[in-house]
Amino acid sequence: MNVNKNDPLPLLYCNFPYKYTRTKCGTVLNRYNDEYFLFGDDETQFIRNCNRAKQKGRSISDIISEYFY
Repeated sequence: MNVNKNDPLPLLYCNFPYKYTRTKCGTVLNRYNDEYFLFGDDETQFIRNCNRAKQKGRSISDIISEYFY
């Protein structure tokens, strides 16, 4: 899934094997059977990092992968 520079971040991002889902309570990051739940400051930082990556032409999957290593 490609997100262009000026597009808003989607509520559901899926690029195998990485996926995130934004809910009212937070953001769920998935990779295969692993899950991380982010909320509060952690979620805010994740969204900022995704927006920076989007502006610089990086993949959002790169940002998600950092949480699993």
